[in-house]
Amino acid sequence: SLKGGAGTDAFVSKLAPRANLTFSPSPGITVSPATVGVGNAVAFKYSITNSGDFVSNAIFTDFLTSGTLDTVPGNCNQSTSSSILICDLGALNAGQTTSITVSLTSTTGGTLSNSAQLSVGSSTTDTASDSASVTDFSIDVSPKTATFVAGTPASYTVTLTPSVNGADSFPDAVSISCSSSLPTGATCTFPNNASVSNLNNGAQTRQLVINTTARVTTPASLFQSGAPIYAAWFPISGLALFGAGMVRTKRSRRMLYGLLLGVFGVLLAFQAGCSSSKSTSTTTGTPAGDYSITITATSGTATRTQQIVLTVQ
Repeated sequence: SLKGGAGTDAFVSKLAPRANLTFSPSPGITVSPATVGVGNAVAFKYSITNSGDFVSNAIFTDFLTSGTLDTVPGNCNQSTSSSILICDLGALNAGQTTSITVSLTSTTGGTLSNSAQLSVGSSTTDTASDSASVTDFSIDVSPKTATFVAGTPASYTVTLTPSVNGADSFPDAVSISCSSSLPTGATCTFPNNASVSNLNNGAQTRQLVINTTARVTTPASLFQSGAPIYAAWFPISGLALFGAGMVRTKRSRRMLYGLLLGVFGVLLAFQAGCSSSKSTSTTTGTPAGDYSITITATSGTATRTQQIVLTVQ
């Protein structure tokens, strides 16, 4: 009130909405899992709260500085450079909460980091960041070169070892396989399983056996199956010649001898042709030679390889 009894009215005017978009509850981001194997996904979940007034243009921006984005969340767009993810949060009432999950995969061991910011219009209201530890693994095969007789199993030891920065564990599953370049008649097997669930207790080994097929050579038949056996006519021709000798007139004998000798020559020609067409033998089994084979260990999208050489005698 004023002196003399005069009074005034007070007015409070809100000139603009108060924007208070934050990553909360603190720290506003959870990372799962905190330690991951290379090639496997990490989820960065951002929790968002509007602690201010109603806003209609809330924006979430993620800076993809490391790793590979698995899938683009709804209402989000990835920049052409693939290094920024922009998500339109739309309208948020006072006190409303929402969340965005960014799934990333690293192809190398070390640290997988992620950071993001919130903005209303052109004003940044909050930022958050966190990271996950990424462990790697290696593969080794022993022996790397070996010689075996075809038909004899070739046995190897495959060792999977966690690695990177002195890591002694790898939390994800690893599977092992052989390349498709195996020689003819060969198969690749893992008698004690072709995978491990993890390497949390250190290195793990698996037996690899490459089975080859013994070679068998089958000689070709002298006579083609189902074809005319012209040799059967040879003794008949001999009997005919003998019979021709019994003919009394010299002129008749000469004519008959000439005819029989011509037939005999034709039979010889046919028989030789049939024999030569089937003179090649057939060999089955694993051919002799040196074969380069790739052994691959896979975890998620990550692969590690080791070359071996199999010599088949």
